[in-house]
Amino acid sequence: MIDEVLNISKESNIPVVFIGGITLETIDEVVKNRINNIALVREIMGSQNPKEKASLLIKKLDEGKTK
Repeated sequence: MIDEVLNISKESNIPVVFIGGITLETIDEVVKNRINNIALVREIMGSQNPKEKASLLIKKLDEGKTK
């Protein structure tokens, strides 16, 4: 599924935002595919500690930039 969306986003003249199903457990797939536009709502807002969850997700994304 992610390959199909990546192909669509490469061919599109408008920005494509990936939303849905992105969690701390799946964020590595986002990083691996160098996806730049994502929206994270449920993973952060549904957390017991949204600030901590957001920090963990940002850390994972930042780690991916250095690879």
